[in-house]
Amino acid sequence: MPGDYIQKDLAAFFNPQDMGSAATLASGTINVLFTSGYAAAASLGIEVESARPTAIVMTKDITGVKHRDQITINSVVYYIAEIHNDGLGLATLVLSKD
Repeated sequence: MPGDYIQKDLAAFFNPQDMGSAATLASGTINVLFTSGYAAAASLGIEVESARPTAIVMTKDITGVKHRDQITINSVVYYIAEIHNDGLGLATLVLSKD
């Protein structure tokens, strides 16, 4: 499969003792790269804030996961709003608190 060599190299980044975070799905615990996704911008005197938390995962760890499934990261419950598969063994989960 394309990306097999990448998965071995990237495994270190997903390690919770390094850059990764542990996440809990209904199927069990996996390691993810989590970002809160907070951004703020100002235009024409109006400030806009947004939060779009994401978790990068290895696709082999999310078999059967679908939209609206629950995932817990750092004791916070999120719902999977979007799943973006890169075709190389990684996927980005766009998360929502509702």
